[in-house]
Formats: sequence, structure tokens, C-alpha cells
Amino acid sequence: MQQGINVMGVLSAAVGLGAAGRSTLQVLDRRAIPYAVVDFDLGAGAASEPIPGSTPRASSLASLPYSTTVVHLNPDMFESMVLRWERRLGYDMAATVNAIVPFWELPALPHVWLPTLAGFDVLLAPTKFIRGALERGLTGERRPVVWDYPQAVQAPVSFVPDRARWLGARASCTTFFSTFDILSEIERKNPWAAIRAFQQAFPGRDDVTLVIKVNHARSSKHTERFAALAQLAADDPRVILMMDSLSRVDLWELYASTDVFVSLHRAEGLGLGLMEAMAVGKPTIATAWSGNMDFCTDANCMLVPYRMVPVSAVHPNYRGERSQNWADPDADAAASAMRVLADTPGLIERMGGQGRADMRARVEVQCRHGVFDDLIDLSEGDTASSSAHFARVAVARRHALTRRAAPSNLWESAKRTGVRALRGLGLKPPPPADELQFGPPRMLS
Repeated sequence: MQQGINVMGVLSAAVGLGAAGRSTLQVLDRRAIPYAVVDFDLGAGAASEPIPGSTPRASSLASLPYSTTVVHLNPDMFESMVLRWERRLGYDMAATVNAIVPFWELPALPHVWLPTLAGFDVLLAPTKFIRGALERGLTGERRPVVWDYPQAVQAPVSFVPDRARWLGARASCTTFFSTFDILSEIERKNPWAAIRAFQQAFPGRDDVTLVIKVNHARSSKHTERFAALAQLAADDPRVILMMDSLSRVDLWELYASTDVFVSLHRAEGLGLGLMEAMAVGKPTIATAWSGNMDFCTDANCMLVPYRMVPVSAVHPNYRGERSQNWADPDADAAASAMRVLADTPGLIERMGGQGRADMRARVEVQCRHGVFDDLIDLSEGDTASSSAHFARVAVARRHALTRRAAPSNLWESAKRTGVRALRGLGLKPPPPADELQFGPPRMLS
């Protein structure tokens, strides 16, 4: 095989995993490292950010051109979308050196992830927080090595703030901005905390506003909790709830048209929204815990203290795990940070300028000699032909086959096949807006 990188993932999806994959493509372009992409369709429920048509693409999983594969899927997705269907797809995980870039937001990994992770040669940790979870979760002589793969965000060369378009009659107000995705765990993102802190900070004031952008707002997930959020916003005319799907250009313009980004999360594997806001020169208010602490400092962020509390959420990967804690941000401190930024002349510009400089520095560091050069060096050795490599792949394969053969999965597979057949005959309506891809993956061209 040629020396280079096969990049596999939901690279066109408008989700965090897709954004991380697109960042990897930018790094490979900057470093002039040969690569080809395998871009999977996430399904009807996911908004898209198509990668350029000129991007080199693998023709199939049976003919990956390069000696190293980097997977931008979480382990459960890789197992259910790829490994379960390895024979049908003609894919051979053992044929290349394999690395994965997993994202996780709690101190302990889901147990169901561990056998799949153990099948990789290298785990690329996006943050120190995630690295800690990986190292605690995987043990044994043949466990994969863990390398740091710090993330970076590069703002587009040109974007034009347009406060009148996005804020209308409230364009002259100091504007706080928060965003979250319904397909993520809403309790983790904690969006109502931003509204309550805003209302606590500015009782009776009309010179401030808060924008809450909701991605995949039409999804049926978390219907009751989202309704509570919508009511909280409707009760305050200073709060703008945005639910329309936006293009990437529009989203950057929206960031640039506000003043301060707010993330009162309970846990973040990375904190992509914070990075994107900093990249366009916006100061941030953020919970001082988890993955965002790789890049949030007192110079570019108003850090909010917290207390640790037990995790309480409905996400399937949170259920059944041993007891874990996450951060509950201090409401008084968050409100105080909002007031300080709104009422201290020049502070927004100074802090935002520092954030922009810090994000530019991260991009330059990410594009120097780094993990992809090291992965290619690894593939030039005997890693892909070593007994440890084959033993690791065998662990992941056994796990995938066992999971596929589980009665619950057999039943779900049969049910999905029947539903697809009925839809094909016009006897059942099209899939709902939040239905994601299952079964053998469909490659996007």
C-alpha cells in the first residue's frame, strides 16, 4: 500500500464528529500528506456541510489506497456501522495501521466502547480530559498507545457581521450567544442555565439580549425538556430562540454578529462552540471543567466555578455505567461574569482579541509535524504485520459479531429491514426528521 491516510467518518455531517474530521482534512492539506476520504451518510436526521467535490475519495471500503486509516467515528458508531458489516463491505481492518479520534465527555468511558477501542493501534486524544478517560479505561499489555491530537478551529477568511439581520430591533444591545444540539444530551449542554443566569444578571434592563441557537430543533428527542426551554425563552422578550437550520457561512456570520459566547455546560469532551466563538474574536463565559480547559484561560474566558454532582441524564451511553459526576456551574458567578462583560468598557474587545490569537496559535501548532507524520512512520514499520496488531483487531471483530448476534439487535435489524421495504412500496411514510443511519453504511460521493 502507498504511504498516506484513509480518513473515515461522517465527514459531511453538521455535528461535532464531522467538524473534527473536516479539521483533519485541513491539516492533511496543509502538510501535503496524501489522503483519501470515506464519507458516510449519517441519515435523514442530520444537517450537512458537504466537503469539496475535489476532495480525493476512496472508491470503496474494499480498496482503501493508503497504509493508515484514521477513523472519525465514536467506537459504538464504528462497531455498528462498519465492523458488523465488514465481510459484506469487503473491508479488512487488519490491512492497515488504525487510529481513532474518539470524543467523550465524562471521566469514565462507556464499557461497551472498550472492546472496539482495544482493536485500534493508536487512540488520538482530542483533549487531556479525553486522554485521561482513555488511559483509565484501557489496560493490558496489548492496549493501543494514546497520542495527543489537540484540536483547532480556523475561522473563514471573510465573514461579515450583520447584527440587523440576526438581531433585528435588538441589534444595538450587548448580545450573549449560546448554542447546542438536540442530538446531544440536553442535560449535559444545560441551555436553560444560560437563560437563568442572564435573567439574574440583568433584571429590568433592556440593553442586553440572549440568543439561543438550537441545532436539529425539529428532532423528536427531548421533546418535554425542549418545550420547557422554549417556554422559558418565550417568557422573556430579550431572549431569542433560533431553530432554523443554518449554512456554515450563516453560522459564522451569526457568531460574528454577537458579543459574548456562553457555555454553562455540565461536561464537554472538547467545547467546539467555544473554540469557534474565540476564532472570530468573541470572549467566552464557560464552566471551568472538562475538555474546554485545554484552551479556556483567564485571559480569553470568564471561567465559572462549579460543584460536582451525580450525572442525571437519559443518554443511552450514560445509563448502566458506574456512578459518575459532572459539573454544575455556579449561577451567581455566571450572572456576575455577564454583568462584568456588559458593563466594563473595552473588556469584550480585549478578551475576544486574546481568544482569536490563541485559536490562531493552535491552528499553527496543529499543522506542524505531528500525529499524521508519526502514523505514517508507524505504518512503515512492522505494526500492521505484528501479532499484537492482529490480536487487537480480533478483539474488536469478536465484539462486533457478538453484538450483531444479540437477540435485541437481530430483532431491531429485522424490524428496520421490514420498515424499509414498506417505505419502498409506499405503504409507510418517509423516515422522521431525526432518524439516523443504521445498518451497512452508505458512502457519500
